[in-house]
Amino acid sequence: MGDILTEFAQASFDRQLELVDDPAHQAALTEMLGVDGLASMRALPRADAGVLAAKPAPNTLFVPGVMGSVLSPAGLGGVWWLDVRARKELNRLGLNREGSDDAEAGIDVQPTAIDYGYSEFMAHGLAHDHVSVRGGWYDWRRRLTDSVDRIVGRVDELRASNGGQPVHLVGHSMGGLIIRTALMERPVLWDKIGRIAFIGTPHHGSPAIASYLKGHLWGTEPMAILGLYLSRATFQTLMGPLSLLPAPLGIYPNNPQLVGEHPCANFDLYDADAYELDFGGDADRRDALQARLDSVADHWRRLAAHQAGLSSDQQQRLLMIIGVGHETIFRLERDGSWFGRKDKKLRERNSGDPHREGDGRVPQASATLNGVAANRYVNGVHGELPNIPAVAATVFEWVTAGTVSPQLATSAAEALDTGHLGGGPLAPVGLQGADGVDLYADDRVVDELTDDERAALMAKLESGQIPRFELTKIL
Repeated sequence: MGDILTEFAQASFDRQLELVDDPAHQAALTEMLGVDGLASMRALPRADAGVLAAKPAPNTLFVPGVMGSVLSPAGLGGVWWLDVRARKELNRLGLNREGSDDAEAGIDVQPTAIDYGYSEFMAHGLAHDHVSVRGGWYDWRRRLTDSVDRIVGRVDELRASNGGQPVHLVGHSMGGLIIRTALMERPVLWDKIGRIAFIGTPHHGSPAIASYLKGHLWGTEPMAILGLYLSRATFQTLMGPLSLLPAPLGIYPNNPQLVGEHPCANFDLYDADAYELDFGGDADRRDALQARLDSVADHWRRLAAHQAGLSSDQQQRLLMIIGVGHETIFRLERDGSWFGRKDKKLRERNSGDPHREGDGRVPQASATLNGVAANRYVNGVHGELPNIPAVAATVFEWVTAGTVSPQLATSAAEALDTGHLGGGPLAPVGLQGADGVDLYADDRVVDELTDDERAALMAKLESGQIPRFELTKIL
């Protein structure tokens, strides 16, 4: 693996297409992307000079999900997330107590690009006559408020290059919460933007994040490998992922079957002690986690108040695209019986119940906002949603024309009848497969793997049997 991989990871979409077309890079990129991934990128549409000349000036900003922005710590010699070669350095990317800066001085972590898992979405934008998409990358480790200036700055940059025209916003997953936070913190942004599309955004959080905080990482082989190198202690410092915890009781949509109880857990998600973590006697680490949880809860309350205060005109500029049809972590339950404590992840779907339907990462209830222009549904997996052609077409029609394409269903039931609409081979690697949650090692967390299992995972990674490891996503 040579420097071409670092260049590819940090390149613009147009430059990535040039690199995959160059025969000189085929061997290295095949090792990184896999045979199917490289073939998929080569099959993406190219635009000739005439087509590019006819494209509008930049008019759409795409904000990716958590781990969807490439992070490049200059102080570590250009390491990027998740470079297989630098996986042993992951714990150096932890944050300070406040979650506001790198814990280790001099690392200088900066977001530099959108990862190539969104290539198919960007290609759909390239092929659209009225869309010119640019990336809004950010440091997903930090507090959501820390990314506001960067996103507002990107909007201003695009407006400066398009004659002051409104910029439309598209957010996938956590990217949607970054957009909402920017609108809350900088109300003047409403005067600079047009319409907004949210794709699989956990508007009320995801129980998956609580499961990682409680039991550490689990899922497919890439998730297990990530967990072997990213420690519990480091994960607990990452304010961005922690900000995706389910919103507190009273803000998260009520489940009428659980009166007075949080739909996502039977314990207090915002009490550090309720997670029963081993802090090794380090009271400061426990207190630091509690401070982060308090900060996340406060942010959810502010977001809810801001959403409730939006005008009708502002609400009607919002489109929700919601994934359904896939087993999802819906609820965590602690069993405190006399026969020993057992923690359970409830994942069984119940069609017709928004608290028991989802996209593999985000429950339907969490991805829904009421009072907006439209909620549309797709039978697809969370990480693949932006790359699904019908989703991309709906998004681009909405932001450019203000109309909602009939390609997506108007109800979850209709989407389920349509069948699964999967993305291509470049879809992010993570916890679920196309047919639901693909659990690794019988639902055991990383810490429970045997030495032989750990060695087998490392051997597969080293031999190139786990391509696209750098696309591993926790959400």
